[in-house]
Amino acid sequence: MADLLDATNNEALRTSLFAFIDDTHILTYGNSTERNCRTLERIHRECEEWSRTHGAKFAPKKYELIHFAKRPKDFNMRATIRIGEAEKVATDHVRVLGVQVDSKLKWGPHIARIEKKFATQSFAISRISTSTWGASFKMARLVYSSVVRPAITFSASVWYTPQGIETARKTIDRKLETLQNKSLRTVLGAYRAVNTRILEKEAAIPPISVVLAAQIANATKRVLTGAAAQTIKKACATIRNYQPQTANRRSETQLNRLTKWTRKIVPKETWDKEIRRVTPEQSNQERGTRGHRRQRKPPKIKTWKEAICNWKQNKWKEIWEDYQSSIPPRKIKAPAQRVTSDYYPKIHVGISKATSSLITQIRTEKIGLNAFLAERRVPNRTPRCSCGNTRQTAKHILMYCSNFEESRENLYRAAGTRDYSKMLATPRGAKAAANWLQKTNLLPQFSLGL
Repeated sequence: MADLLDATNNEALRTSLFAFIDDTHILTYGNSTERNCRTLERIHRECEEWSRTHGAKFAPKKYELIHFAKRPKDFNMRATIRIGEAEKVATDHVRVLGVQVDSKLKWGPHIARIEKKFATQSFAISRISTSTWGASFKMARLVYSSVVRPAITFSASVWYTPQGIETARKTIDRKLETLQNKSLRTVLGAYRAVNTRILEKEAAIPPISVVLAAQIANATKRVLTGAAAQTIKKACATIRNYQPQTANRRSETQLNRLTKWTRKIVPKETWDKEIRRVTPEQSNQERGTRGHRRQRKPPKIKTWKEAICNWKQNKWKEIWEDYQSSIPPRKIKAPAQRVTSDYYPKIHVGISKATSSLITQIRTEKIGLNAFLAERRVPNRTPRCSCGNTRQTAKHILMYCSNFEESRENLYRAAGTRDYSKMLATPRGAKAAANWLQKTNLLPQFSLGL
């Protein structure tokens, strides 16, 4: 393929080619779409010459054509090309190395493709794990982190813009957050009524927007430090010199925006070390030369990975604290809402999926008891408990219901505490609470899984 690249990268015709194995794309730019189409036809003839000398064959029926323009109304966006007997009409979006590229660069088609792909993957997860049986919390979480989420975030450095940049769109964040929520409910065995922030904390899965932003920061470093950086800068300079100077002053490249945003989350010392590549001479001047009095050892500079990891933790902590501050002061918090920012769900490790799901439902207070079912407007349900209490909740059943007074001492001995909050915060107490609650036969759906 190297000869094909050399034959089609023509600065005079303003053409370039990039490919991965047999997935080849030709790009050209000019002052009209008709001119670009004629150039593509000429370049394709050169590709045919290459194919005859290399024993290759093209399939024009699979070709796709797309036009990009800053002001689409000023150009003929339906200009066509003719390859032999086949005439290709421009489409609104094409697939480029796994990414759906829209003619307006709005990324709507790519998000739609992610949603379509996720529908298949989420169905596969539900076949191996449900709220009452299947893969454990640990394994279901691993499947999501290593299979589902990478498919959602694939090539995020191309189509995603972090919040804080003027071109960011909250609509994309909301759609991706919805997809992650569906998977986390399956992993945890939780109801749809559980808040997004609680799902993330209970599963120890960061918000999808934080994960994407971290990927963008790492991608920005690769672009700035990799061998392709100079090639990208050269291509941008060529295009910039061709455009009117007034347009240059009005616009700012996406790379510059991402660079400015990344510098906000990466410490200056780390940036200087990883991006500017501080020379040994500069390092010696900073530390002091030999012969002088020995100075205090300078603090260790964090690596790029450590800096981004710290930012992720701090950002997630900020999001969690914002959620907790949004809870009305008079409202009694559920056990899942009282966790600290560094919470990790050890209570779900080493137990069956049914027990884990029941623990989640107890901690979130979204459980199949009368109080919650009445709130969800389930027919013929009232929030009252059979003992006469006005609300039948998990806490009422575990701690106060007179119908189970005789067996409650067994719960306290198994849990090792009489404190409700401490009980649901430890693996021993949470497991004892789930097992004891199931023995009350108030939740028959868990009868086969515990």
